[in-house]
Amino acid sequence: ATIPVQSLAAGDQTLLSYDWDITGKEGEHTLVLLVDSQSAVREWDEGNNSSSTTALVGQMASLAVTPEDGFCQRDPITPVIQVEPAGTPLTATLDGAAYTPGTPISSEGDHQLAVTSANECGGAGVQVSRHYIIDTTAPVVTISGVQDGGSYPPPVTPVYDVSETHPASSSATLNGEPFASGTEVTQPGTYSLLASASDCAGNQ
Repeated sequence: ATIPVQSLAAGDQTLLSYDWDITGKEGEHTLVLLVDSQSAVREWDEGNNSSSTTALVGQMASLAVTPEDGFCQRDPITPVIQVEPAGTPLTATLDGAAYTPGTPISSEGDHQLAVTSANECGGAGVQVSRHYIIDTTAPVVTISGVQDGGSYPPPVTPVYDVSETHPASSSATLNGEPFASGTEVTQPGTYSLLASASDCAGNQ
């Protein structure tokens, strides 16, 4: 490529830049800079008009980490880390501390896994982050406004609450029919209220 430069006075300097698309150009390259390649300018020293340097373009690694982000279950999770080209150096952290690939994540709670691959030049390559959840505790469902076996003059207002860090779903039925928490029951009779909830790991 030819980069035009305005005339310079003796002793002046200028900065040259060139955008080089390195896509698909992995490997070693020699970059040569020629000044006044046509010898248009007469100089005392014509031998200092060139300079060269070697550049290594490294291949960007391909990095895959499973399970996917947000995965939740009761049992320990063992992430599978795959990188191409094989043997590419990796660094990994779990919740901010060094992590050894293949080690099961077993403690209950939320976990953040970060994996970074290096490129062939030793610099940082691709980074993948995963948020995992291990939940072994079932949701806690409480009912207020009425008590099991209690008798009340109408109306009564049953309320159910769910305590769960990673809720998935909750529902209630009154005598087998869908019931919304906080709905007044105005008709006399015998009623059975059933409330249930589940979390992201399937605990109920």
